[in-house]
Amino acid sequence: MLRGRRRGFQLSAAAIGTLAAVAMILGIGAWQIHRSRKLELADASGQALSLTRTLAQHAARTLEGVDLILSGLISRLDEDANQVGVSALTGPGAATLAQIRHLTVLGADGRMRFDSLGRTEANEAAKDAVHWHRERPDLDLHVGPAFESRGDGMWVIPVSRRIDRRDGSFDGVVVATLRADYFRGFYRDLRVGGDGAITLWLDTGRILVREPALPQLVGADLSRSRMFTTDLPARNSGVFRVSAALVDGRARIVAFERLDRYPLIVTASLTLDDALAAWRRETLIQSLLMGLSVCALIGLGITLERRQRRIAVSERASREAQLLFRGLFENATDLQFVFRVDRPAAFRLETWNPSAAAAMQLSPESPAGLSLEELRESGQLSDAQVDRVRADMERAVATGEPVRTEDRTPLAAGIRHWEAIYVPLRDSGSDAVTRVFLGVRDITHLKTAEAEAREANRFLIMAEQVAHIGHWHVDLPSRRLTWSDEVYRIHGLDPETFTPTVESGVAAYHPDDRARVATCVARAIERQEGFDFALRLVRPSGEIRDVLVRGICQFNRDAQGHTEDVRSIFGVFADVTDLKQAERALAENSALLKATLDSMDQGLLLIDGNGKVPIANQRAMEILSLSPEFMANTPDYRSVRRYLRETGAWGLSIQNPEHWHLDKERRTTDVRSERRRADGSVIEFRSLPMHRHDGYIQTLTDITERRRAEERLRDSEARYRLLADYTSDLIVLDDANGRHLYISPAVTSMLGYTLAEANAVGLRTLVHAEDIANLSAILHALEPDRPTGSVIYRLRHRAGHDIWVEAAFRRIEEQGGVQIIQAIRDVTERQSQEADLQRARGAAEAGAQVKAEFLANMSHELRTPLAGILGVHDLLRSDPTLSVSQDHLVALAQESGRSLLTIVNDILDFSKIEAGQLVIEAMPFGLRALMEGCRVLSAETIGAGGVALSVAVEPDVPDWLIGDPTRLRQVILNLATNAIKFTPEGSVMLRALWHAEAGRCGSLRIEVVDTGIGIAAETLPHLFERFAQADGSTSRKYGGTGLGLTICKRLVRLMGGEIGVESRLREGSTFWFTLSLPLARPQSVDGARMRGLLAAPAGRKQRLLLAEDNPINQEIIGTVLRQKGHSVIVVGDGERAVAAVTTEAAFDLVLMDVQMPGQDGLEATRAIREWERAEGRPRVPIVALTANAMTEEVERCRAAGMDAHVAKPVDWSVLFATMERLVNANASDDDAAVEAAHV
Repeated sequence: MLRGRRRGFQLSAAAIGTLAAVAMILGIGAWQIHRSRKLELADASGQALSLTRTLAQHAARTLEGVDLILSGLISRLDEDANQVGVSALTGPGAATLAQIRHLTVLGADGRMRFDSLGRTEANEAAKDAVHWHRERPDLDLHVGPAFESRGDGMWVIPVSRRIDRRDGSFDGVVVATLRADYFRGFYRDLRVGGDGAITLWLDTGRILVREPALPQLVGADLSRSRMFTTDLPARNSGVFRVSAALVDGRARIVAFERLDRYPLIVTASLTLDDALAAWRRETLIQSLLMGLSVCALIGLGITLERRQRRIAVSERASREAQLLFRGLFENATDLQFVFRVDRPAAFRLETWNPSAAAAMQLSPESPAGLSLEELRESGQLSDAQVDRVRADMERAVATGEPVRTEDRTPLAAGIRHWEAIYVPLRDSGSDAVTRVFLGVRDITHLKTAEAEAREANRFLIMAEQVAHIGHWHVDLPSRRLTWSDEVYRIHGLDPETFTPTVESGVAAYHPDDRARVATCVARAIERQEGFDFALRLVRPSGEIRDVLVRGICQFNRDAQGHTEDVRSIFGVFADVTDLKQAERALAENSALLKATLDSMDQGLLLIDGNGKVPIANQRAMEILSLSPEFMANTPDYRSVRRYLRETGAWGLSIQNPEHWHLDKERRTTDVRSERRRADGSVIEFRSLPMHRHDGYIQTLTDITERRRAEERLRDSEARYRLLADYTSDLIVLDDANGRHLYISPAVTSMLGYTLAEANAVGLRTLVHAEDIANLSAILHALEPDRPTGSVIYRLRHRAGHDIWVEAAFRRIEEQGGVQIIQAIRDVTERQSQEADLQRARGAAEAGAQVKAEFLANMSHELRTPLAGILGVHDLLRSDPTLSVSQDHLVALAQESGRSLLTIVNDILDFSKIEAGQLVIEAMPFGLRALMEGCRVLSAETIGAGGVALSVAVEPDVPDWLIGDPTRLRQVILNLATNAIKFTPEGSVMLRALWHAEAGRCGSLRIEVVDTGIGIAAETLPHLFERFAQADGSTSRKYGGTGLGLTICKRLVRLMGGEIGVESRLREGSTFWFTLSLPLARPQSVDGARMRGLLAAPAGRKQRLLLAEDNPINQEIIGTVLRQKGHSVIVVGDGERAVAAVTTEAAFDLVLMDVQMPGQDGLEATRAIREWERAEGRPRVPIVALTANAMTEEVERCRAAGMDAHVAKPVDWSVLFATMERLVNANASDDDAAVEAAHV
């Protein structure tokens, strides 16, 4: 007890020593920190005082400069003292001082004499300066309080000087206002700490300038502050501290300096936080170092104490572990042995537990240290067991790791399974394996359970395969997903190559089902309940499978067995695709049957063998006025009849009353009856027995109209004769042989014959000889399938002249035979009018022909000079020696020529449309390439306005469509150039949208959106009319024919689409059109070859013949072709062209003008083709190169034997492409002919 107390006392003494050392370290550190703080404050005070002296010098120099300016101005006043010289106020001295905002001169009466800013009224500060200087005759500079300028809100400081007359009397003041921000800018660059401040004061205690700025303090009277009451009266400069500043209440160090010559004071203040920032950082570092040292001392003592305690605890734990091991070893049911390792291959049994002793028949008295050979000799181990045990122990000793093995022993009661584990035990000192622990356990029951589990699992897999049901499991913490083989099959995946995850499993769901599945599973987890739902799986092949999903949640449980959160989810997939397909097929068949029954014109009732009515279609319920609620209960037939009698829908039988006993006995014949109801309608009932089932099918037909038609027919027959007798038309009824059965009395008024005369003569004898054949053909053409006909012919009047009649024939088949009824009408006047109309139509067609010829001639006459103009422009622009200005002028002329060509093209296109000669083609084209091409072509029309032109094609728009790309491009270019023309600045966008329709078609919508000037609402309805524009001013400003939008509208309608516009004035416009176009298969486009053709010289030099009568065109076209490297022969008419082809060397291609003097291009082409056929020469390609771009002209060129047509002015890219196509095709034909000749 005493020893324990003494040891505790010694421990306390060591602690006291440690605390003493800690206290010494802390004391020295505190003294050093306090000393550093005093030095840091002294240094900050000195720096602040030096700064105020610098600031005072800056303020003094600034005022000296201003004073010099004011003194100079006073000395340069004019003699009359009424005006200030302009040169004095705007001299170099005033211009160089940035601090002066403006100058003002006031008279002694306070009136404005001059102001550098042109003001007419002096401000209050200037007036105060007049009063101040009037009372003080000295000439010192006066500084007034700062004020905020009313004009621009700038803070300024007034500085003034007195003006004296020559006699010394007061004559006024000159005032300069100084910019306060001039001082703040200088102070801001000095950066007096993070929260420091620099202030310029009047000696009266008012603030002039402060940085950072505080407008609310400028001009405030602070004359009662410590600086003005204590420090300034005693000294002109110094430093003091304030514990709470007026501005922000923070402790500050304030240094001040009074200016010697001027009534100003400068102060610089630092917050104690800024002044002591460095000291605090050093203090923090020192404190951390001291803290670490103290912690190290304390930690060292604690570590030593804890080490001793751990040693004692370890010894106690070792003893307890030995006791625990011995208890487990002695009481274990497994056979446990400990072998001593004498040498690497020698093992001796050192100890064993009671279970091992019983199994091996070892007694406690058995000697220890038996070797494996001795155990074999005693019969306790077999040879195989000894060899196996030795090998396993050697492996455990060699690897130093436990070795686990299994073995089985056949017995009479069955096979016993054993598991052995060899654990090497190391010596704590040498770390060598000195012993081996051997544990042997009977695992027969485990093996049996495993076999039973495998068999059960096999049966489960077979059941899943048969039922198409698979199971799955998701571990929520690890998100690990497990599938059975059937789940892999349902998903269409291979378990050997695919590892399921939660993400991949969800990805296999149909996109429309994912949100619903997530909601169901989340609700099940939240409510801790099971779930079931149906979803669709999408296999990798794209096949969709219908799956029924059921699942349950598995929970974590606490110590009391209560459920906590959800640990995992187990569920099954059932593939119900076949069932769903069968259900859908059944539903479709049922829907089809119901739709078929409901669409029948007849009502239908099904009466089964029990007299029930399970089926009644919609028409039957309408005829019989049966309510859906009544039929929903499947009533019997008697109830239906009772219901009909009560509602009055049954009516009275007018035919076959025994029909109504159908439900009492089976009939095998078709039974019909009719019933007339109170509203007059007649219903026909027809009942037919079902052959393979008891019951009947009953149809109901409303034959009211048929009965009424029969009645009307009887009435009409009676009225017919009455009408025929009194109608103005001649009614004739003939038999099949042409004999008259009836002639109406109108024969007298129409032909002048009486009825008796007409019957005696016969009307056919009155037919004009030229019309007999036509009339006979019409009569013989009347057949049962074509019972009607009509013809116009002439009949001879009794007076001797002919009249024109129109006869309508109808063939009537009756029991008595065939009859022909004729209705003959006098159309003599109409025929006369038609003859006049025919003559007028001929005159109109002749006028249209003249118009077409005029347009063709105009096209030729306009395009011929245009071809020369544009060709010269192209050649000039390709000349590298042109200057920039020359190139600009050529570009302007070229643009004007193209504008004129556009007008000509618009007029021709409009004429083609008006004449109905424009043919819309249908061919595959690439929409995106077409849109981009339109953008590139439209971009050439953008001037210097900087309009942004873009193309936007929605992702779902197909790449390839079938339509007329030429006309589509024409419409887009017309709308795009219009948008660019009316958009001075901003953007123009070409946008394409697509709406898919049934089949392989869809609706294409093209929009041209601009941010231009817009269109007034009242103008929009007339925008697409001929020669219509937004207004007259637009036409004069922007130009144009007014046909562009009209042509667009006509072209879109010809292509089967619609066009429109949406616009607001000054907000831009959107022109759109829609076309219904079919999809096309993607085509290959050799765009690189075409670009190379246009950009580079010709790939193969060609020998060309140019037939052109216009000298300018001869020179231009020849020059361009020669620049491409071709050899060109030029002739001036068709005769020379024929002579050149027939007498000179062969040409690769002929460019032929159409309208030439003498023999024109068409005749020359026919002559060349005739010569080729007669001489057996190969066909030379001929391209029509003409200014006539009318459709008729193109057809005439092809009919004459030309291979292609290129309009003037020449589009060189089109010409080069046409030449290459024709020459290459001709070369291919020649090669094929050579090969055929060799074969």
